[in-house]
Amino acid sequence: VGGKVKDSFEDWFEKAQMTEGSWWPHWQNWIETQNDQMVDARKKHGGKKLKILGDAPGTFVKVRT
Repeated sequence: VGGKVKDSFEDWFEKAQMTEGSWWPHWQNWIETQNDQMVDARKKHGGKKLKILGDAPGTFVKVRT
């Protein structure tokens, strides 16, 4: 974390602080404060209306820029 980059990226990077671990537990706690209702997982990926595009991790991961 380090806020908005104001000068060079290198200056920002030097002052930024590393946060260990995953952001998922923080997000899970936050989302449950918005609505703690739980629902069952879908039986079929994409439901009935959405076509499955491919297996994880997805083709976009394999694209080089």
